[in-house]
Amino acid sequence: MSAFSVSAGVVTATVTACTPALTGGETGGETGGETGGETGGETGGETGGETGGGVGGGDPGSVSWSPDLSATPRVVVVGQSGGATDAVTVVPGCVNGGSTANGSACSKASEYSANINGTVVKVAMTQGQILSIRYPVSGVTSTGGTGSLKLANSVGGAIGIDTLISLSTIPGDMTGNGQRRCTNRSTLTPSVSTGTSTFSCKVDRTQSMYYLNIAVQQACSGSNCVFYVAEGSSEFR
Repeated sequence: MSAFSVSAGVVTATVTACTPALTGGETGGETGGETGGETGGETGGETGGETGGGVGGGDPGSVSWSPDLSATPRVVVVGQSGGATDAVTVVPGCVNGGSTANGSACSKASEYSANINGTVVKVAMTQGQILSIRYPVSGVTSTGGTGSLKLANSVGGAIGIDTLISLSTIPGDMTGNGQRRCTNRSTLTPSVSTGTSTFSCKVDRTQSMYYLNIAVQQACSGSNCVFYVAEGSSEFR
């Protein structure tokens, strides 16, 4: 997985037990490239393309996917930035393998063009949309604290935008699978700490995939809407 020092419910028609919410407590493209410095590419670089993901059914595990593009809020599922050695995912621009290298175009983009079922969907950190990042479970067997996933700005500081995050096995679930410790809402550096202790978000290691669901709670524009997800939990790869 990616590692750095930074879930109520789903809107899918296939998961009917939950009702999406964009509020919570304080606990804890067919073508790539960039348009005017604001749009990221759909593949693992700054340019390129992909066949795109689909809508409905189950998560294919790669590329961009959505349970239901017509739902509100709309959930868009994406992959992490870069490769296994990366320490951070930059959203929204550098998802699905985009390079987070210093100065990369996608790391400055406040919008990403995702190709979903033949439709170009503009992905941004905005109200009414939940960005859901895939985190494959690593199968670690250690006890105690196992790290964290944390949002910050480009220099590791406060994001300054009221944002709710939730770590869950369900894309778009903002309840953390019902675990209070798996959600956090803040304008600073919202994070979820994983582990086996009472004060940690306990990851079900029998699962194959978790999702970091990110829901912005206020108006946001430009560079203020570019977040860095520090990936420091050994629970994921």
